[in-house]
Amino acid sequence: MRISNDMVVVGKITTTHGLKGTVKVLPMTENRQRFYELNQVMAELAGGCQKLLTIKAINPFKEGFLIDFKEIADVNAAQMLRGAFLQIPRSQALELEEGEYYIFEIIGAQVITDEGEHLGELTDVIETGANDVYAVTTPDGGEILIPVIPDCVLDVDTDHKIVKVHLLEGMR
Repeated sequence: MRISNDMVVVGKITTTHGLKGTVKVLPMTENRQRFYELNQVMAELAGGCQKLLTIKAINPFKEGFLIDFKEIADVNAAQMLRGAFLQIPRSQALELEEGEYYIFEIIGAQVITDEGEHLGELTDVIETGANDVYAVTTPDGGEILIPVIPDCVLDVDTDHKIVKVHLLEGMR
């Protein structure tokens, strides 16, 4: 997935549903009601190709939604969308509370310790049941996993793309 500061990922098309072009979408936002407010989304397909889609109908389904797009008439066209990430312009994203940030705002951030040591680049955020985990790729190609808890993540500066952390014993 290409990361852009102009767009925010809100969902992912997982598979098709039926023969009329309906797709199943897994939300990638905490506010599921957000989908009912959308008119259009940009689908980012494999290889970075993008397609603007207009929402015709949306219905809740299990953990996600069933969505019909005006531009998709049958299952064959819908099949081409499998795995696509659905994005909206950053200007349409929901406002966040103080101290909150979107994942794309910290991917690529430089990670430093509270002692000033450069650990590497934040390359992934792993969402677990208890708390998120930052995956940091070290300059030598290794990886350090840092739980996103107050004892470990001390400061996140999205403007300068710097994350300040405290490493607990055994985290290296």
